[in-house]
Amino acid sequence: MDLFLIAALCAGGIALWVSRARWAPSLKRAVPGATAPTVPGAPERDWGARAAATQGWVRAFLSDAGVGDADVLKAYNAERREGDSVWVESTLEIRARRGFSSGRFLARLAPRLHHERLVVLNDAPTAGRWLLELGEGARIYQRLIFILS
Repeated sequence: MDLFLIAALCAGGIALWVSRARWAPSLKRAVPGATAPTVPGAPERDWGARAAATQGWVRAFLSDAGVGDADVLKAYNAERREGDSVWVESTLEIRARRGFSSGRFLARLAPRLHHERLVVLNDAPTAGRWLLELGEGARIYQRLIFILS
């Protein structure tokens, strides 16, 4: 008897899950203005996921540009806060190879930044190095420091 009841409940749950495309929209219409429950103290916006995604594609972009592990001199992270939101700001110090051009690098990076709706927050060439900070608003998600030889 118990096994039959468990099997019947499981079958009913599976049937509801499979048919959710039919009943879920009507449930949303039945409760206008309903929002997801909020947790007190939860961040208003998850900048951490945005920062992590940015860092992931920047590293892939660097790899495609020929920057290998041996070229990364230092890699470190810092946790940042804005209100209740938290993200990780990543910094990579990279040895630029002979013939490296910051202008060409930035020109190749610009379309991806536009696609991701990110901006260059700081583009500061100095003697022997080039600082490039990527993010949005005042939030830096990825800092690249190219050591020029």
